[in-house]
Amino acid sequence: MSKPRGRWKSIWNCITLSERLAQCSLLADVIYTWGIPISDMYGVLRRKDVKPSILPNRKGIGLAAINAAIDELIALKLLCQPGDGGEPHLHWCFHDDYQGEKVRKGRGSPLFEFVCPNENRPIVRDTARHSAAPRPTETETETETETETETETQQRQPPPPITPPNEPSSRSRLMEAVMAIWPGAGAVFFQGYTDLEDEYGSDFMWECWKAALKAANTKPSVGYLEKIARRCKAEGREPNERQELQDAEPGTDDRPTEIDGLRVIGWVAGLPILDAPAKAP
Repeated sequence: MSKPRGRWKSIWNCITLSERLAQCSLLADVIYTWGIPISDMYGVLRRKDVKPSILPNRKGIGLAAINAAIDELIALKLLCQPGDGGEPHLHWCFHDDYQGEKVRKGRGSPLFEFVCPNENRPIVRDTARHSAAPRPTETETETETETETETETQQRQPPPPITPPNEPSSRSRLMEAVMAIWPGAGAVFFQGYTDLEDEYGSDFMWECWKAALKAANTKPSVGYLEKIARRCKAEGREPNERQELQDAEPGTDDRPTEIDGLRVIGWVAGLPILDAPAKAP
């Protein structure tokens, strides 16, 4: 069985703005959203518990419709399905990134070990926490008991992260660059870049990123990259392809040299690069 569920979970308002979730059916949307507080403290729930736990009083919704909705969420990489001895479970991917310390503190170990394919992060069980320690005998001294307690405490320290063998990183080049610049940002911040890759493709957005760097924008935001991508798609060209001036005489450039009191130092994909300090994310 799944572990006891917490009475408190965090549900972010960005769910309503998620382009990925917007592709789902209404039933899949409900299962994903309502399943966050229903799942255990690691975001795990048995697949067969979706109906009785998330939709207990919804008549007219059969198992076939529920399974189809679950498969939608798995295909969109919002859920994954780890197995525990052949029994299918569901894992809400990136669950921990959206939950605070109040959820993670003192939650114990997961029911079983698995690797989320969408996070590329192992969920490891602390076996020492569940091992039965021998009871001290009547002849043991207080000092010996204290020594054993310290040893048990050391054994309960979580093991180092496990990297699956031959498991390639699921992060794109763009996400590697973004996370290197803003390592402390939350999942909501990174989701904007992921949505751009879903819409335009990871290789295309990587070229947009390089075009921004070439224009001296060392920390291009989601909105900045999206402007480059839309302009290039509209003009049918690649981000790093040089844009020729149209309707201009040789040797002339009728584009403005100053906008809103800021000097224009260059152009990328038809967008001005202003002489202003980069804004924080």
